[in-house]
Amino acid sequence: MDHRKKNIAELEQKKRESLRSLDLLLEDLGSRLLERAGEAGFPSTDVREYRRLWKEALDAQDRIKAIEEGYLHLQALDEEIEAKEVLQTARRGELSVLHRDLGKAVLDDPQNQEIPAFFRQRADLLSPQVDTLEARLADMETEETPNIFSWFGKKTRTLMTRSSLKKAKKKLHQLYETAGEQFSHSGGAESPAAKTGFLGKIQKLREQSRALAEDLAELRENRRKTAADTEIRGGPLKGIQELEKHIGRIKEELAALYRRFGEAAAAGAKKRFASLLHEDDQPSLGKIALIRKTVRDYDGEIERLQASLAVDEAKGEVRRLEKAVTEQRNRIAAAETVIAEYTQKIQETQARIEELAKLLE
Repeated sequence: MDHRKKNIAELEQKKRESLRSLDLLLEDLGSRLLERAGEAGFPSTDVREYRRLWKEALDAQDRIKAIEEGYLHLQALDEEIEAKEVLQTARRGELSVLHRDLGKAVLDDPQNQEIPAFFRQRADLLSPQVDTLEARLADMETEETPNIFSWFGKKTRTLMTRSSLKKAKKKLHQLYETAGEQFSHSGGAESPAAKTGFLGKIQKLREQSRALAEDLAELRENRRKTAADTEIRGGPLKGIQELEKHIGRIKEELAALYRRFGEAAAAGAKKRFASLLHEDDQPSLGKIALIRKTVRDYDGEIERLQASLAVDEAKGEVRRLEKAVTEQRNRIAAAETVIAEYTQKIQETQARIEELAKLLE
């Protein structure tokens, strides 16, 4: 590889590094000057653009913060709603057990004559059925089986009996719960529920459940409003990503604006921008001037090396063309020799023809 091409590549790399350093210096200078210009009311369209971009960036950051806060608030609301729903489910379960216990206590008390006939009839039907199935199951568990076939038969009967017992108990418990709930709403000191001691516990649980239901309704409404206020197409994560991209574009525009303003200030430091420049800006201006000179020196050296290469390439082209001309001339000379030989042969052939023609006369 020609050493001049290597030198050009190295110089171009150094030039790119110098230009990057120059851009950073211009951005830093332009940023400081635009901040001062904004405070001093410096007349410039760049200052108005600077303020607009900064406002957009701050608005986007505020929007990101609002989305994050809204999302965290939604999470907290969801957790609180879930906890209260679990508690509400537990309260309803406790109420269900109390209703069942109340219904059983009332229906099992033969002294209560105020029980509706429907509940008494169903209880009189289901209770003996459960007792019978339990007794039958107990007998089966103690029954001995003489052989494998009897064992399988017993196993099948046991499973069927357990299934029937489970269904009968379920019906009986449902009857107790339904009856207990109805009895708990019956008023008066002589009501069946008033005589059992369950009524106070049931009323307390109902009040707790009602308060929980009101809290849940309020929390769900709060969540709905919060979700509506922070609603973003694609969800909060996508919204934040889009805003961060927007901020990134603003930063690029600001960097370009800083460079442009810094370039203008460095070029006209003693004129229009004199009021904005401070003593501590002089080192930056000195570095900018030095880097510009360095870049010009690189350009000059690169141009000199490229010219040297161009001269050598032109000389090479001349040599190539001269060689081609020589080759063409040699071909022409060779062709002229062949032409002369062919002309001589033609003349000799024509003379021979004339001699032969004389013999024919």
